[in-house]
Amino acid sequence: MNTDINSTIETTTETREELITRLYETCFPPVARFIRKKGGTLEEAKDLFQDGIVIYYEQVVKGQTTIQSDESQYLLGIVRHLWSRRFNEIKNLEPLPPGVIALGNEKQVDPCIKALSKFLLQSGQKCMALLQAFYYDKISMDQMAKKFGFASARSATVQKFKCLEKIRDNVKKSLMSYEDFFE
Repeated sequence: MNTDINSTIETTTETREELITRLYETCFPPVARFIRKKGGTLEEAKDLFQDGIVIYYEQVVKGQTTIQSDESQYLLGIVRHLWSRRFNEIKNLEPLPPGVIALGNEKQVDPCIKALSKFLLQSGQKCMALLQAFYYDKISMDQMAKKFGFASARSATVQKFKCLEKIRDNVKKSLMSYEDFFE
């Protein structure tokens, strides 16, 4: 489908608000799925989508775009580009040295973090240590097998999977959904 969005805007009675509303309704769900799949939050998806719409609209108004597929794919491409730029910026940030305490209000804890911490505590000390070693310390499965006394890297992988399943079961028992952690 070859669509020239400039002629579409000129030949229809669609106002700017209607265009943006339609773009939100048709394009935001795939963008949110993409961002969530890449480890982002709903807020990041909203921010990036808003930025994408601004870029898209500016290109349309200036006449700098002709869309070869459909609008949603074009807008998703813009958001993917924005996400990769943001991800690369975050990746290049240097972490604070150990012992440096970030200033802020430590009394306010994100409810998602509280809920996740509760489920991690319910999984047990060994599961917490295993998951921390894998996800935060980035230890290989061979090193984890040695550190935790497993027969092989495969045994460590199976144990990690069991820990994750235990946490998922606890989440299901408490009737929380995956989306509760993103809102």
